[in-house]
Amino acid sequence: IIALLGASGAGKSVLLKNLVGLMEPDEGKVTIRDINVHRASSAKLSELRNTLGLLFQSGALFDSMSVYENLAFPLREKSSLGLEAIEERINDRLEKVDMLEAREKLPAELSGGMQKRVALARTLIRNPEIIFFDEPTTGLHSDDVKRLLDVIDNIVSKGATVVIIEHNLDVIKVADHIIDLGPEGGEEGGKILVEGTPEKVARSRKSHTGRYLKDVLKG
Repeated sequence: IIALLGASGAGKSVLLKNLVGLMEPDEGKVTIRDINVHRASSAKLSELRNTLGLLFQSGALFDSMSVYENLAFPLREKSSLGLEAIEERINDRLEKVDMLEAREKLPAELSGGMQKRVALARTLIRNPEIIFFDEPTTGLHSDDVKRLLDVIDNIVSKGATVVIIEHNLDVIKVADHIIDLGPEGGEEGGKILVEGTPEKVARSRKSHTGRYLKDVLKG
């Protein structure tokens, strides 16, 4: 689990959009599994994206579709699964995020935390190997944050790689590696100040979040 930390405006979400190919960098390149994300053919990029998952900050659910239909959509579009297999997969993912009872509801009938959990279930529906989270704890209560982090921890235990873009330092409780970005403006803006284990970043004098990390690590 890699946590990319930094203040608002540090460039975290822009970097994430560059990583998945939604934005093109002004310079440099993004390489995932030896594939240049911004120079690959459409076929190669599509092949790569089939192994990636992305949880948008807003959840980005289709508001005119039920929870069930939101999860079924990527399977119908991108897999050859039959109706029974789709049903089984959807129920399994909703159960993982404790949202099985909401499968026939519309997003507007759910709280912000519940919508985020449904969006997470949809992100996991095709078994991605690398999953990007754009500020997943935004707007969530502490109980929902804990539940979300527990699910993320479980995902990684099954072999996935997770990249979390965050400002909430609670994420370091599950992070293996931290990248600390400099604040907006000035020479440090958008640059990596320090990276490494949570303990290393907490000790670094360069880190803007180090003193808070120490408190979190102490519990």
